[in-house]
Amino acid sequence: MNAGILSPGSAVAGRRGVSQLVTAQMITSTTTWVAPGTGYVALLLFGAGGSGACVQISGAGAPRVTGGGAGGTCFRLFPVVRGQSYTITIGAGGAARVLGAPGSLAGLAGGDTSCIGPGVSMFALGGQGGTLSTVDGTAMTGSLGGGAIGGDYMLQGGASGSISSVTLAAPLCSGGGSPSVWPGNT
Repeated sequence: MNAGILSPGSAVAGRRGVSQLVTAQMITSTTTWVAPGTGYVALLLFGAGGSGACVQISGAGAPRVTGGGAGGTCFRLFPVVRGQSYTITIGAGGAARVLGAPGSLAGLAGGDTSCIGPGVSMFALGGQGGTLSTVDGTAMTGSLGGGAIGGDYMLQGGASGSISSVTLAAPLCSGGGSPSVWPGNT
């Protein structure tokens, strides 16, 4: 849902040695970013999370719904030359699901966030939308988090909670997934 850019200027140590980075910039809408100088850019992309499923019942029933999966995280440090253009596309979160009458709707997937430009093709993929069942006793696996492509570090977003195959005469739901922001936190 966001992209963060550190652009050419102040010193930052990384696996490729010390490079010149200057400003931190958060981008929250799709744009074309133009490198203000020559140096290195540290780019962090987040895919958007999926929306949860929803169900509205009238009378007896034990529906089950899961939250949406979190978006993936993609990080890369790469060289830029002043004036180069990069298209940054920010993925939208899965749209909210609302019912005005009894029924059920699966959640919607989150959108992908990407950066495309000279020598760079990065993607933080959106999480899956929540799932549902209207059958009591149905086990449900949580919706998967989005992955990532083209980064130095690529982290899977967290899955939403699962629901076991317990038979209850009550509705059950799980929470949504959580994004990973550091290797090992998936």
